[in-house]
Amino acid sequence: MSMLVYVAGPYRAKEHYEVLRNIRAAEAVYDLITANGIFAYCPHVHTAFKNGLADDAFWLAHGLEMVSRCDAIVLTGEWKESKGSMAEKELAERIGIPVFDGIGECLAALTPKGVA
Repeated sequence: MSMLVYVAGPYRAKEHYEVLRNIRAAEAVYDLITANGIFAYCPHVHTAFKNGLADDAFWLAHGLEMVSRCDAIVLTGEWKESKGSMAEKELAERIGIPVFDGIGECLAALTPKGVA
């Protein structure tokens, strides 16, 4: 069975351009994971600008549900400033899945030597 890695990082921001910056940063991590042959789930890509469909509580619950279905989580960007990312990290630790602080740590642990 293949590994599935959840990409966690800040999404919400005051300004539209900041949200877009957060989406692009998470997407870049998603792309690197995928380019290294690892399946990834990036809520930033899946839910980009869908805020009007549901409230923040729905999207935060969505993220936690998806973390529970993944095999590992990688933290990106200013994740310590994100309530959602902090909750996702805490859940991952509670259910015992690996938590990687950044793409380098993630790829070093999950790819064969010399691939990343």
